Amino acid sequence: MKAWFLIVCLFVAGCGGGVQTTTVPGRFGSLAFGLTSNKAAYVVGESVTFTLTVTNVGPEAVSIEHTGTLFRDNEMLFVNADWKVSSGQTTVWQCYPGCGILPPLIPGPPPVTLLLQPVTSIRVNATWIQSSNFSLTPAPPGTYTVAAWFRPLSIDGRTFSASEMETLLSAAPITVTVQ
Repeated sequence: MKAWFLIVCLFVAGCGGGVQTTTVPGRFGSLAFGLTSNKAAYVVGESVTFTLTVTNVGPEAVSIEHTGTLFRDNEMLFVNADWKVSSGQTTVWQCYPGCGILPPLIPGPPPVTLLLQPVTSIRVNATWIQSSNFSLTPAPPGTYTVAAWFRPLSIDGRTFSASEMETLLSAAPITVTVQ
């Protein structure tokens, strides 16, 4: 009984961060993916922070090769995820690995392997400043759908194409409202 209680406490402590608007995590093997925003509704012009949480829900450690930097509390630089904000069928903002951090021709940090232990999570964050990265115009009030997917170099030695990452390593989309 004591061991079960400890595992539950570690799982809860590992997930942390933000107010969940909707979390129905996607799954790949023993990894579960959840997406949250720091709140459900924002005023026009307010920064919107998203968190993609990757949790090992299995009984064995998972080896993740990545190019991000792991900070305290298992937070990663968002170069390890893709983010997309849409209004209807129109993509308003898309952030690829390194957007906002590294110029396109500057290589990122060298690959690092993280051994993600059971019932442990890592979090990847991004901030949308409510403008379109295609025209730099402010986003109007409305409801927006947010999608995010993890971009490791490999998981337990398996590599993924860009389309596989988007479908296999993604969280369920969430919506945020700009008022």
